[in-house]
Amino acid sequence: MTLKALIFDVDGTLAETEGVHLQAFNLAFAEAGLDWYWSEALYRDLLKTTGGKECMKTYVRDHLAEDVKP
Repeated sequence: MTLKALIFDVDGTLAETEGVHLQAFNLAFAEAGLDWYWSEALYRDLLKTTGGKECMKTYVRDHLAEDVKP
């Protein structure tokens, strides 16, 4: 078989999946016993940071830290 095409995909190129990712994050937070909940607006802001772990770090640094500041 001769290769006739090769498709490279970056998430969001062939299918818009960010809504599913947001649902998955919120489900995972709940299952882990965290009281975190990301709204669509917050998630859009967090998406300025690339990567799931990095988004969570940004959330902790920029949003949860506000809750504990004197």
